[in-house]
Amino acid sequence: RGHLLLGAGSATMMGAAVLATRSALRSGAGLVTVATEAVGWPILQTAAPEAICAAGVSLGNTDFQQQRRIKAIAVGPGWLAEDAHLQQLAFLWQQATVPVVVDATALLLLKSMLGHVPPQERRSVWILTPHVGEFDQMFGYSAHHEERLQKAMAAAVSNNVIIVLKGKYTRIVSPEGK
Repeated sequence: RGHLLLGAGSATMMGAAVLATRSALRSGAGLVTVATEAVGWPILQTAAPEAICAAGVSLGNTDFQQQRRIKAIAVGPGWLAEDAHLQQLAFLWQQATVPVVVDATALLLLKSMLGHVPPQERRSVWILTPHVGEFDQMFGYSAHHEERLQKAMAAAVSNNVIIVLKGKYTRIVSPEGK
């Protein structure tokens, strides 16, 4: 029932922001603020009038997050692989103090940051939610599920993240590699 800050959507992919917003609201978030481009606000307000719209730069504003009492952040659905989103993600990687869920395009942007900030210096829990294709793009191709699971266990430990490896047999791997 907390307040979720959702970084989602772009001028050409507001549908992803709508789906992610509706999912967040249905899953139990008490309040959802969507940080996205202003051009998409009318679409979002029509599809999910109970959501709040905010400028995309809100993801990189700690004061905004504290004032709004943000309890979790989710990023990636409908994002483009562009510099603005990369910068927002880099800010969160170093500064977020609440749990951060990373999906879709944000996973591929995160790939370039893994290993650059020592995991022990991050101040929040990170949950990566790749499907098989996204996981293979991030951590290298795996010939079968068992190999991919072993890579997920190693990646979770080395990056101090939770990995939800989505697929036929979804697996959740803790930062301890379990």
